[in-house]
Amino acid sequence: MRLIRSHGTEVEDPSDEQVGQALEDIEDSRGSFVILPRSEGEFMQTTGSQSEGLMVEYRDGQTLYRCTSEALTLGEARELFNEYLRGGQRRREEYQWKEEKVPSGGLGCFGTVAAAAMVSALVAAVVLGML
Repeated sequence: MRLIRSHGTEVEDPSDEQVGQALEDIEDSRGSFVILPRSEGEFMQTTGSQSEGLMVEYRDGQTLYRCTSEALTLGEARELFNEYLRGGQRRREEYQWKEEKVPSGGLGCFGTVAAAAMVSALVAAVVLGML
């Protein structure tokens, strides 16, 4: 599994601590995100801010689910992500989820935000001569 975040490098086989740090580093509700892709079509992702709450989604194959509580605390999000990292199922039992229509790109509501952030990072790297 990989850890993908809007602010920082990707991490292969992340630890609970690395996932927790990535969630703590979410800066604002205008583009910060964390994604844990398990495989093609399976992931958990979040965006938002610590002060306003975090919105969490997960996708299992063809179905995308969004947590009905759109203001999870950092601790709640950390529990969900770390359990997902270990392959647990508690996220389905302790929280309510709403099935969402999967957009053509398949990334859920964060697809546009994530793509824009990645493009911005690549442009900045090219401009700064890093690539």
